[in-house]
Amino acid sequence: MEKIGFINLNKPTGITSHGAAQKLKKITGIRRIGHSGTLDPMASGVLVMAVGKATKLVEFLRKDDKTYEAVIRLGVTSDTYDATGQITETPPPVPIPSGAQIRSAIEQFAGEIEQMPPKFSAIKVKGTPAYKLARDGKEVELKPRKVTIHEIKLVEFRHPLVSIKVKCSAGTYIRSIAHDLGQRLKTGAVLDALHRTQAGDFDIKDSVELDDVTEENWQEYLLPVQAGVSHMEVFKADEDTAQKVSRGIKVPVADKLAEGPIAIFGPKAELLAIGEFDPDKKLLKPIKVLAAQTPLPPRDKPGPEQPQKD
Repeated sequence: MEKIGFINLNKPTGITSHGAAQKLKKITGIRRIGHSGTLDPMASGVLVMAVGKATKLVEFLRKDDKTYEAVIRLGVTSDTYDATGQITETPPPVPIPSGAQIRSAIEQFAGEIEQMPPKFSAIKVKGTPAYKLARDGKEVELKPRKVTIHEIKLVEFRHPLVSIKVKCSAGTYIRSIAHDLGQRLKTGAVLDALHRTQAGDFDIKDSVELDDVTEENWQEYLLPVQAGVSHMEVFKADEDTAQKVSRGIKVPVADKLAEGPIAIFGPKAELLAIGEFDPDKKLLKPIKVLAAQTPLPPRDKPGPEQPQKD
């Protein structure tokens, strides 16, 4: 039976998210492994790995809340907005800001803000990732995007390092916060270190180190697919309905269901599919099927044609 589920990985620094997936493929022997919420090589922390058919659920994982611990270095800027990039400017000496000044500047990021993504990012420009265009020396035109900073606070300031904690919406670039903070303080700044402690329903305290995952124990860290749909409304299907859902057939429902994705479970508490509800027709439509299709019952073969009587 194919293994399916999620691994809450604490990605180490120095490896891409794709590289982490490749390592897990070698360890598990499973070819289909994906990840949700890419982390840069310099960043560490929660990286949700989807194993087997759970890759179908990646787009439905709760991504609205992410929490980071970050270290920002004042006094320098780079083309990538972090310490791995090429130094672009060393700002003229200015008085070292006080902790109160830094705290005040940081608090201005709270709420819904417009943020300019780094040109070295995975955002696509006419189908090409921006970082590829930037590496080729081509002009990259990005537009500001609205993001929400639910909470941001100063943890520690020891010049030139500023430690912060950020809880934000998906799509937020902490590198851009570092860059913008440097602009506000007139000191320049880059992101020096980044650690993601929470992504949706997955927390760092429940994660596993990549070096601790082996061929012998990886299944111990495999979380059931239910871990990825706990934020969804649940629809429980009986045997007949489950067979229809497994074939992608719309099914009628008596009660009104919520907007957004709905987790459809079978009579044995197995996750069959993700569906969406049509309130006008009162139909539940499977939009992503996980269950293996149940073969249709054989039709009765017609007997030999009988001669007609006059």
